[in-house]
Amino acid sequence: MNVPPGMVMWILFPLGLVGLAVGAIINLGVYELAYHRRPISPWSPHRPTPAQAFDYLPVWGWWRRRHEAKLFGSGFWIRPMLVELGAAIALPALYWWEVLNRGLDPPWLRSDLVTGHVRFVFHSIMLSLLTVGTLIDIDEKTLPDAITLPGTWLALILAAIFPWILPPISDHRLNGPFDSANWPADAVSARPLQEEYVAFLHLASPGPWPQSLDGYPKIFPLLVGVGCWWLWTFALMDRRWYGRVGLRRAWTYFWARLARAPSTRPLLLIGLSGTVLIGLVWWIGGSRWQALLSALVGLVVAGGLVWVIRLLGSITLQREAMGFGDVTLMGMIGTFLGWQGSLIVFFLAPFLALIVGIVSLVFRGQNIVPFGPFLSMAAALVLVFWQVMWLETSRIFSLGPILPLVLLACLAFLPPLLIAVRAIRELLEGLFGR
Repeated sequence: MNVPPGMVMWILFPLGLVGLAVGAIINLGVYELAYHRRPISPWSPHRPTPAQAFDYLPVWGWWRRRHEAKLFGSGFWIRPMLVELGAAIALPALYWWEVLNRGLDPPWLRSDLVTGHVRFVFHSIMLSLLTVGTLIDIDEKTLPDAITLPGTWLALILAAIFPWILPPISDHRLNGPFDSANWPADAVSARPLQEEYVAFLHLASPGPWPQSLDGYPKIFPLLVGVGCWWLWTFALMDRRWYGRVGLRRAWTYFWARLARAPSTRPLLLIGLSGTVLIGLVWWIGGSRWQALLSALVGLVVAGGLVWVIRLLGSITLQREAMGFGDVTLMGMIGTFLGWQGSLIVFFLAPFLALIVGIVSLVFRGQNIVPFGPFLSMAAALVLVFWQVMWLETSRIFSLGPILPLVLLACLAFLPPLLIAVRAIRELLEGLFGR
């Protein structure tokens, strides 16, 4: 987008003011969506004292409330003030990168302005949700479903409405006859002039979309999509397995508890509603079905991978290695980054966590570090620097059937690796007297 330099500030400055408001909403979410609510935000309905008019102002309101340290703890105002300042900087920077500079698109192709703005709004929401989840996870080492579930639903709905919210890639293969109604304006105009166009990441990328996964009248793709949806819905239900009472009784108790759980009926209603909507998009077909099915597969692959790691880690370390909130968080990430992007996130996050974990153990004596913030940080990096990440990793995703075998090999090496990590942790604890 060619914008005169003098106009850039007129565009970015109002976004900075919007960023202040977004930061205030993030702070409200951090303190109101946590399991243990802290009525710190001036917008909180649970405040012990009424807020003054100037308390509602971003940044300045926190500065002038320093006297409330007796209620909320010393320095309570510093982090939320920095969150609002950070949002005021991050929102214009993201707009400049995604819309003005078109940093997500392939360098030789450009998406249309509508696509850029829709992506920007969607990514702003998702990054805000990741920020709220990160701060709550740091505070409580938990990730509330009130953050990850709405984010997942939003990503799925928007994927079905506007497929180009998924990460952009360039592709020179058209799947079937070219239909100008299914592609952005720039792609339509570019098609007669060059072989490549801007497409979105789908579950078969970087290869072509397989026609066997098209929508109506093919039944198998519908079963895959509905199966992914119900697998995720079932995973959210309140399940308990009482293995010590024998297989037959455990099976009976499992279903009896599931039937009595208060969350079962609402989740069944959500599952049925989602099934109807998935069927509708399947009947419409085209790019909307491709995007929705890709998001559903990303949801299950990303969430399922963390669930397997959680299970293996808990067995090996003999304690809970990851919370179920990490599973739902990774599922949400999989819906808007696809299974390919979520794999990049999953392998990038441990490198971010390793540095912080070692520093935390050596200097603070903490051997439990929440993993959710590092998943969120890695997801933000992959989203913002998508083209670099995709160019570096797309060859890996071209391995086809070999890739699942590589993942299985990595999972096979995980238990001995976790045993080694536990031994190193115990050694460090002994050396530093923790």
